[in-house]
Amino acid sequence: MLVLEAQLLLAASPTVVAILLLDRDPSNLPLFVLALLPLLTFNLVHLDAVDGGAAMRPATLMLAGLLVAWSGHMVVLTAGFRFRTRDAARIALAGLLPRWSFTLGVVALTVVAAFVVVAASEVLFLLLLWAFVGLFALMARPVFDDSRARFTVPD
Repeated sequence: MLVLEAQLLLAASPTVVAILLLDRDPSNLPLFVLALLPLLTFNLVHLDAVDGGAAMRPATLMLAGLLVAWSGHMVVLTAGFRFRTRDAARIALAGLLPRWSFTLGVVALTVVAAFVVVAASEVLFLLLLWAFVGLFALMARPVFDDSRARFTVPD
């Protein structure tokens, strides 16, 4: 067990180092998610090595999609407002269903980005990153306006 634990810690050490180097600021949330991506991806790819792992793939993919959508809402809230992190997390979670079009848009942008990276290359994705950010900003306007109207005091 100790050998397995040491191997797990060694494999996760780049993620742990990246997380420890990030400042405790809400704007670092996307970087935190990116740092965790290798561990979520590794687990998803190797589900067949575990008994019953194939049955867990749909649930894992749904959970990953939910986390991506929640992170998209969190990015809008933390970039546009000065909410406490826990308040932004609650508002983002509460906005997943009422703002279903933005939620679906975030998941769709993620799927398209993954397809571009897998089918073409990372270079093409980086060249098209401006389009992804522009679409994200366009889709985020209703979420931003709704959050400003409901959760802030007017000037």
